[in-house]
Amino acid sequence: MKKNIKLYRNHTPECKAQLAQTYRKLPTDAKRKKAIVNYLGCECPLWYRCAGEPHGKTTGTRDEQEAKNFVQGLDLGQGNADKTVTGEVLKDCITKFTDERAGQLAKGTKEAYDDLLAQLQAYATLKGKAYIRDLDVDFFLDFKTYGMGDIAETPKKMRFAKLKAFVGDALSRGWITNPALQPALKKIKFAANQEPTQPYTEDEVSRILEVAGTVNGKSEGYGRVPGTFRLLCELMNETGMRVSDAISFNPNSCFAGSKQGRWIYQYYPRKHRRTSTPKLAQVYISNRLKVAVETCAWMSEALPFTYCAVNDETLEKLTREIYKRLNDVIGPKAGVTDCRAHRFRDSFAVRWIMKGLGVEQVSKLLNHSKIQITVDYYLPWILRRQTMLEDSFFGPES
Repeated sequence: MKKNIKLYRNHTPECKAQLAQTYRKLPTDAKRKKAIVNYLGCECPLWYRCAGEPHGKTTGTRDEQEAKNFVQGLDLGQGNADKTVTGEVLKDCITKFTDERAGQLAKGTKEAYDDLLAQLQAYATLKGKAYIRDLDVDFFLDFKTYGMGDIAETPKKMRFAKLKAFVGDALSRGWITNPALQPALKKIKFAANQEPTQPYTEDEVSRILEVAGTVNGKSEGYGRVPGTFRLLCELMNETGMRVSDAISFNPNSCFAGSKQGRWIYQYYPRKHRRTSTPKLAQVYISNRLKVAVETCAWMSEALPFTYCAVNDETLEKLTREIYKRLNDVIGPKAGVTDCRAHRFRDSFAVRWIMKGLGVEQVSKLLNHSKIQITVDYYLPWILRRQTMLEDSFFGPES
């Protein structure tokens, strides 16, 4: 390996901290830094830097001998001469893609990419396709149908969007040379969700709240404060707030409504169009619920429903914890299948539709960007309400 190319480990923060402790007795910061940079005995990704270049590049491997062979090829001016026919190995491309984004993505997003690309690699291996250039439109269509597991079309569509990001990166780097592949992937259709939104019944809500307020079984997280977790469920059920917004709820930010005992809570929703500025939303809070939250056991000094600082990564973690607690613990004990936080939002919407509140007002309470979104989600109940109004006017036998 020539001296104009330097091979090094791109150490993780945890590895750097451990090495800093190991080399703490070296006399200067410069020597400690040099020792850490030169250390190759860990399992961190192997990168290389050419003399005169400010930034390093990944070798696509963690194996030292493979990395040396790769760099030797660069030294000899061979580059990827042996790849002119076959192209890049799919496994290496996935490693490069994930390694270079390791510090850029939230934990939950990175895990989603890792899981999806592991499925892609497994399916490609099953089909005997080792090189990324072998992946054509037919392969991705088959992968969508047979390789992504038994999941609904909506989450499958969301996962496939990540796959298209990987393909786009591969095209920009020359791993895939067919420019028509990405437009073709964008045209792949996913079946619309034929199952209508299903709100909870009032009896199901009662059973969920009863179990949520009594079941614990953990020394940390939501399991240690069942009464507070019940109030979080009540908040979502009574306001229609999404779970990501309810987690950040602070009763101290409520202000008085037009009459005593009425409270209004304003917030910027976490979910909004990427192309637009978030718009201030508001929900109405009963005096009973506000007082109950104010006087419950708060999970942190700042907020009642979170025990850590709120950011994109912790929100994903808390959302997953809430999902597992409802679906795996509370739902089975309450005798409620498909027990999810979002169904409280659906229950809120359907409750007010069936009470006769106009679709425009319900849409505003849900903070939908367009009324049509509300209509699409809750059309069966909107039509049912219309039928009830007709029966009230004409009589059911007319």
